[in-house]
Amino acid sequence: MSEPEASGDRVALERAVTLLTTLVAATPAGHHDHARYLSCLGSALHLRFQLGGADPDLDEAIRLARQAVAATPAELVARAAMLSNLGNALLDRFGRTGVVADLDEAVDVGRRAAAASIGDHHHVVCLSNLGGALLTRFGHTGSIADLDEAIGIARQAVATTPTHHPDHPRRLANLGSALRTRSERTGSVPDLDEAIDVARQAVATTPAHHPDYAGRLANLSRTLRVRFERDAGTDADLDAAIRFAWEAVTATPAHHPKRATRLYHLGGALLARFHRTGAAADLDEAIGLLQTRFEHTRCLSDLNEAVVVGRKAVTDTPTDHPSHALFLSNLSTALHLRFQHSGATADVVDAMRGWELASRSPVAPMRVRLNTAGHRAQLLAAQRSPAAAVEAYAAAVELLPLLAWRGLSQREQQDLLRLNAGSLPRDGAGCAIAARLPDRTVELLECGRGTYWSQLLDTRTDLTSLRQVAPDLAARLHRCSVALEQHARTDVVG
Repeated sequence: MSEPEASGDRVALERAVTLLTTLVAATPAGHHDHARYLSCLGSALHLRFQLGGADPDLDEAIRLARQAVAATPAELVARAAMLSNLGNALLDRFGRTGVVADLDEAVDVGRRAAAASIGDHHHVVCLSNLGGALLTRFGHTGSIADLDEAIGIARQAVATTPTHHPDHPRRLANLGSALRTRSERTGSVPDLDEAIDVARQAVATTPAHHPDYAGRLANLSRTLRVRFERDAGTDADLDAAIRFAWEAVTATPAHHPKRATRLYHLGGALLARFHRTGAAADLDEAIGLLQTRFEHTRCLSDLNEAVVVGRKAVTDTPTDHPSHALFLSNLSTALHLRFQHSGATADVVDAMRGWELASRSPVAPMRVRLNTAGHRAQLLAAQRSPAAAVEAYAAAVELLPLLAWRGLSQREQQDLLRLNAGSLPRDGAGCAIAARLPDRTVELLECGRGTYWSQLLDTRTDLTSLRQVAPDLAARLHRCSVALEQHARTDVVG
C-alpha cells in the first residue's frame, strides 16, 4: 500500500470511528442494532490500534466486544463473529502485555465462536482464529495438546476452504508452520515432510505480488533447512532453501520490518552450505549478510557472529589465494562496526591491521587492494590523527597506476580513475594540510592528477593498435585482464 493510500485509509477509519461512536451513543441499549454498532465500533478501534494506535484503543475495543457479545442472543449466528473478534483483540493484548489470562480467554472465546458458527460460512474463519490462539498458547506454555489441536483445526480449515478461495494459501501456510513446529518439538520426520509439501503448495498458489508471498517463501526455506540439518534431507534441500531465501529477500521491500530477519536466515543457510562444501563464495556472502542484518537491527550478537565467521574465512583460506584479501577486508569491516557499537579498542586495531595486510597482498585484485588501503587511511585519520594517516593515503595513491593498467581499454581506465583518482589524493592532501606538511600535500595532489592525465593523454595505451597487427594476442591479453579482475566484485563489503 502506498503512503497516500495508507493516509486515505486512516482518514476513512477516523471518520468511521467518529460515526460509529455517535451511533452507539444515540442507540438505546435494547435496540436490535445496538449490539451490532458496539461490535463495529470495537472492530474499528482494534484496527486503529493495529495501524499504530495506542493501548487505550485496544482496551476499549475489548470492552465494546464484551458488551456486544453479552447483548446478542446465543442463537444468532452474528454472535459467533463477535466472539471471534473478541478473541482476536484479547490475543493482541496478550502480545502487548503478556497477561496469560487474556491468552486463556482468547482460546476460550475462540472455542465458543467455532462451536456457534457450525454450518455458517464464518465457521472456517472462526476455526482459523482459534488455531492461531492455540499456537500462541503453545508457544507460551509448551503444551503439546494445544499444538495437536491447532494442527487438527488447521487441517480442517484447509479441507473446508475451496482451492480457488483467496484465503486457501494462507490456511495452507498456517498448517505448514504448525507441522514444522511440531516436528521441531517431537522430531517427527513425517510432520516435517508434510510441512514442506504444504509450504510448497502455499507458495505455488500465492501470487508473486501478494504481500505475504515473501513470508511464505521464507517459511518454505526455513522448513527445508530444518530437514537438511536433521540429516533427513539432502544437499538438494539446502540448495532449494538458499534459492527460496534469496527469493524471499528479493521480494521484501528495503524498509520492511522482516527484511533483516530474512537476510539473517539467508546468511545462515549459506554458512551451512559452506560447512558442507567448503565453497568460499558461500562464506563470503554469509559474512556480508550477517553484517547487513546488524546494520538493520543493531543486534550485537549478529555482529559477533559475523566476526567469528570472518575469522574462520581468513584462517581457512591460504594467504596466496586471491580471495584471502577479500575475506580480510570483510573481517575488518565487521570488526570496525563492532568497535563503533562497543568501543573495544582491540577491534579497531585488528581492523586497521587487516586492511593493511589486504592492501599489500600481491595476489589480490587491485580494486580490493585500493579499497582496503583507503579504508585503513580513513580509519587512521579518524582514530589517531591526520598526520598518522598521511603515509597510508600515500600508499593508497601509489596503487592508482596499477588500477588503471594498460591492458584495459582507455574507456575502462577512465571509468576506474574517475571513481578513485579524485577522492584518495584529495583526502590525503587534506590530512597533509592538517598535519602542516605542505610538500606532502603537493605530492599527493600531483600524483593523483598525474596518473589521470598520463592515462588521458596516452591514446595508444589500449589494445586498439595491437588488435590491428596481432588480433589473437590482443584477445589473449584482454582475457588475462578479465581473469585478473574477476574477483574484484561490486559486492565487496565495506
